[in-house]
Amino acid sequence: MKREQRLRNDAEIALAREQGRNYSNRYVAIYVRPNQQEQTRIAVAAGKRLGKAHIRNRAKRLLREAINRRLPQLKQGCDILLVARAACLGSGLDAVGTAVDDLLRKSKLISLPTETQASP
Repeated sequence: MKREQRLRNDAEIALAREQGRNYSNRYVAIYVRPNQQEQTRIAVAAGKRLGKAHIRNRAKRLLREAINRRLPQLKQGCDILLVARAACLGSGLDAVGTAVDDLLRKSKLISLPTETQASP
């Protein structure tokens, strides 16, 4: 992710969490807030209750990779905060990627075909 695509300021991250629209599943919670810019900015977080630093870093790496795969398809002009949940730790990239895709579709940030639409 390029520097311009990241939410780096703690105040901006707090605004995304407080004023953003919340969507969640068992793997990840996502907060979406419109911004007045031409690009989407993303932050990834994992709270201390998940475990020690190396465990939190693994969860953030999974989320970062899952969202990086969808960057070209994301709707522009939003701040997105991804927060890892405990179920994310024991899962692989496929499960986390599917969970992130579901939430992005639910929040209308991307339009991906669902499994029922993809099958003839």
